[in-house]
Amino acid sequence: MVLTSLTTKQIREMVGKGDIEGAFSKLLSIPLDAGVQNEIILLQSRFNLNNIHIRKGFADPIKEGQIEVNKIVDSLLKILNNITIDSETAEKETTIPDAAKDLYSVGLALYRSDELEKAVEVFTRAIGIYNHYGDAYFFRAICKADMGLFAKAINDYGRALEKNVTSPDDVFNHMAICYYRLGDKENALRCIEKIKTPLQFPHLHELRIQIFNLK
Repeated sequence: MVLTSLTTKQIREMVGKGDIEGAFSKLLSIPLDAGVQNEIILLQSRFNLNNIHIRKGFADPIKEGQIEVNKIVDSLLKILNNITIDSETAEKETTIPDAAKDLYSVGLALYRSDELEKAVEVFTRAIGIYNHYGDAYFFRAICKADMGLFAKAINDYGRALEKNVTSPDDVFNHMAICYYRLGDKENALRCIEKIKTPLQFPHLHELRIQIFNLK
């Protein structure tokens, strides 16, 4: 996982200012390896539990509470240090060539005009120029899903997640629908569970019911 030095600096500044919750939120908003993400989630759970103990008087806020916070911060910084930081690679992967951007814009226009096959071709050309274009993979997947090519769409959604797409939650939402269309109950529910901002998707409750009713 490549994490830019700027993002790392921002997270360290949050920790230094005591904004531990903000540091956790920032880290979890970044697509990370599953193992690293699970470590961070466990640390966040420890942090939240410690706060509950302090509020309810189970722990002395100055002694036990602060000692636990210090341990959590140390563990968080160790995780941060272990994540590969490669500024040159990160810069290369986040600088989208103008030619790819132009094709992406054309692809969006074609998609909105319901010219799905042409849009897929243009998004493919954009990806050919810039293979790390997560949003191009995402909209190519949407086009394929609208064409009924759900398995191929799921493959592109997966690539979008690998390429740091702008909104991972949108990807998981669309993936869940594709898996539902394929009758894959387990993977559809798994995608829904990965959405970190479910309130932004009012239809999820109804979709979950429909998925549960799959035979």
